[in-house]
Amino acid sequence: MNSTLLLKNNRTNFFQKTSSALRVLFLGIMLLLGFNSQAQVQNYGYQEFNGVSDGEVYSPISGTDLFGPTVFQQITPIGSEIPLGFTFNYNGTDYTQVKVHSNGFIYFAGAFNPAGNMGDPISTTLTNRYSGAIAGYARTSLVYATFGSAPIYTGVVSSVQYLVSGAPGSRVFTVQYENMARYLNTTAPREGLLNFQIKLYEGSNIVEVIHDVRPTALSVAVTAIGQCGLRGLTNADYNNRAANAVAYTSTTAGTASNNGLNYRNTSHLGTVIRMQWTPPCYEPSGLSAINFTGTTADISWTAPAVAPTSYQFEVRSSGAPGSGPVGLGDSGTVAGTSTTANGLTEGFTYTLYVRSFCGGSSYSAWVTGPTFTLPCAHDNRSVLFTF
Repeated sequence: MNSTLLLKNNRTNFFQKTSSALRVLFLGIMLLLGFNSQAQVQNYGYQEFNGVSDGEVYSPISGTDLFGPTVFQQITPIGSEIPLGFTFNYNGTDYTQVKVHSNGFIYFAGAFNPAGNMGDPISTTLTNRYSGAIAGYARTSLVYATFGSAPIYTGVVSSVQYLVSGAPGSRVFTVQYENMARYLNTTAPREGLLNFQIKLYEGSNIVEVIHDVRPTALSVAVTAIGQCGLRGLTNADYNNRAANAVAYTSTTAGTASNNGLNYRNTSHLGTVIRMQWTPPCYEPSGLSAINFTGTTADISWTAPAVAPTSYQFEVRSSGAPGSGPVGLGDSGTVAGTSTTANGLTEGFTYTLYVRSFCGGSSYSAWVTGPTFTLPCAHDNRSVLFTF
């Protein structure tokens, strides 16, 4: 009899432990999938400023040269990464260093070095070259103006430089491509020079690409697109720009990963353009409500990879979050990831909602947390029994 009971208890404990482990595993997977759905560059916001409407000017930097007096299909390989000087979060991951390709783009991490002739960092189907890339004008191949046995731009200074500027907390990492030309053959490059910068901003994690005005590329009568914009882990996750017009002053959102800026006799940049990508306001996760009394509950959540300015919470007995006072038990704004909901009603059933606030008008979506019922207070009045 005792052995039978022991066997039953062991089985019960085994299944309880297994069920608990599976619940934890399932919750972890769901949280990971939830964050991955947020961490996509296609969710970055976009703004654009130009020299005509906004008075933008192009300001060259004087920084550290990367590739020396000549450049052709060069990279900063694994093991030679460039320190950013601060932590920069790109697509939900923190980085402290970056790599630069002479073909007009920068990239993060990666198990393998990209090829020297890579010119399609946003649309390539190759994997493990990087976990994310930012293109200014990426094309196979960018060279210096004096490239070739009979260069057409003798005496023009070209370079690829980087610079960390600003005070701690608001530093800017800039990569500058100065007077770059596009490869045609070993004799000389194509006509038309490119000047652009890629900027990464500390704290805000904003990405900018700034292009200087470009005159018509008179000799180029073929489509000559350079990719421009952001790429995530794969070419299905992109946020790029396109332009194809004479003296264009604005760009449009790309509709395919291989879209870009055309630079030829019928398409050139007519003004300075500053393109700006702002990361989304990421959602909190792991919402919890514990330690219930008749009128209070301790609530908490887990911060996203990029912490927001603050969080807004609502504890509701009815109604959608943000819908107003009907059904609202308590609400507030807190800087941390826990607080106590007060002024609730005993015996009522509530649901917790939390969202991130990232400044200005930037909010994450509301995240739905647990539903819980508060206990009723004990009735401590004396009762007289008669017999």
